Amino acid sequence: MKKKKEKHSVLQREEMHKIAMELVKKRALAFLLWLFSKKEMHGYELIRVLKQEQMLRISPKPAMVYPMLNALCKRGLLSCRIIKEGKREKKLYTTSQKGLKYIEMAKKEYEKNKLLRQFVREVVL
Repeated sequence: MKKKKEKHSVLQREEMHKIAMELVKKRALAFLLWLFSKKEMHGYELIRVLKQEQMLRISPKPAMVYPMLNALCKRGLLSCRIIKEGKREKKLYTTSQKGLKYIEMAKKEYEKNKLLRQFVREVVL
């Protein structure tokens, strides 16, 4: 009898972990889109901002950041334009109209979620 209860709680924990990770991903995406809505940046500038603000425990690597930026462009959440600096070309990213709608949706979701608002007030602010 006890083993079934333990198994059930392990499954509950795994499910809660999945839900928590999905919540983190959504918030991280909204945060990145918000950053790019404030200032057009290239990938290395994003890395510098995240390091400077100590947003992550590890330093993001270009091999991680650029595929993510390309994926966000393919999804239509970021826009990209190429500029020439000398002989080099740089991609500058900004939040697209679709990305701005995503931010608004995340804001509305936040406003409806009483528990998340309480967490932000108690832990983040």
